[in-house]
Amino acid sequence: PDLVGLLRLAVRNRAALGMAHGWLRLPARAMDRLRHVRRRNTIAGSRANIGAHYDLGNDFYALFLDPTLTYSCAVFPSAQATLEEAQREKYARMARLALWAQDEWEMAPQWSVSLGVRSERLRTQSQSSMDQLAHESQVISPMLHLNYKLDPKGRDLIRASLTRSYKAPELSRLMARPSINTAYPLDKSNPEIGPDRTGNPQLRPELSTGIDLAFEKYFSPGGVVSVGAFRRDIRGLVRNALTFGPVSWAGAPRWVSRPINLDHATSHGLEMEIKGRVSELWPQWQAPSGLSIRSALSLYRSRVDGIPGPDNRLESQQPWSWTAGFDHQWVGSPLGFGGNLAFTPPYGVQQTVEQHFEQVRTRNLDVYMTWAFSREAILRASVNNLWPSDTVNRTTADSSDDNTSCFG
Repeated sequence: PDLVGLLRLAVRNRAALGMAHGWLRLPARAMDRLRHVRRRNTIAGSRANIGAHYDLGNDFYALFLDPTLTYSCAVFPSAQATLEEAQREKYARMARLALWAQDEWEMAPQWSVSLGVRSERLRTQSQSSMDQLAHESQVISPMLHLNYKLDPKGRDLIRASLTRSYKAPELSRLMARPSINTAYPLDKSNPEIGPDRTGNPQLRPELSTGIDLAFEKYFSPGGVVSVGAFRRDIRGLVRNALTFGPVSWAGAPRWVSRPINLDHATSHGLEMEIKGRVSELWPQWQAPSGLSIRSALSLYRSRVDGIPGPDNRLESQQPWSWTAGFDHQWVGSPLGFGGNLAFTPPYGVQQTVEQHFEQVRTRNLDVYMTWAFSREAILRASVNNLWPSDTVNRTTADSSDDNTSCFG
């Protein structure tokens, strides 16, 4: 069967296949609704619908799938490739073997310690007409957690942690198979703001060594005040880098974006949080007993070596952020209401030597109201994003010819 010819015929006659228009479609829509009612997705109906679509046997799927019976889109390396070759073109796999050990000891009524180590090996394999990949990496991650209770019978404590963690590259970022920007013909060069993209088979996991210190004070029944500080030392930070030169998939030099490992980056921050009933947090205040508040303020700083400042920070790490909210339940009344405000300032990130990203400020204000008919039945009405802000971001790229391109 010529499936391509059939689809072309349907597209050319789509107006006729649409049949009736306007009010003449009402009978057809009524029939569609009736058929849908007969196929409702109840527990029994869903089982029948799935069986009707998929429990058809391999003989049926073999009529239009390749011998591997892969039921997803193929990647054709050329117009002459068979369906089986196109399906195998996209195959890749990642094998992960992990071993870990961990134990916890209570050395004294106020002291407890947790010590562990994790060893993990990652192996990625892929084979296609354009690349062959066999990549292996191994990471050992020790960790140490120490807790000290100010009162052996209380919950207030000081926490300290020393950890080593890692972030494995995504499979798509390891494969050197290009994703071509089809807006620009392959016989011509593309602009820097419209690069092709490809992976990097030699990409290594990001390794992060961190130390954390925090203080937590608890109030009955659920209030808490906490202050925490951290520092991270990151090796092999992954960033996308732009290069210009000849490539195997085009007849002209192209701009290409591919991930690389940078040498070193550091990050540190301070995080503060308070939440609970106002009458418990500040007993001297004459606050309503049903009023609860929550607020969190976070301050972050980071630096990526090899990238010029002052905005050589980690991507997606804002300089600071603040959230605040409240909940109030009228005593003796079914009515309750509350709200939440979140704010992040504008900031810039120097992604590479040539490329700079600008993130606009974000703010979000949500409010809600509830009416409790009983413990089991509560009506809730909410309004989201009452104080919207523009969310258009901008990236600028400085070329070697002193020209600046801007896109967002």
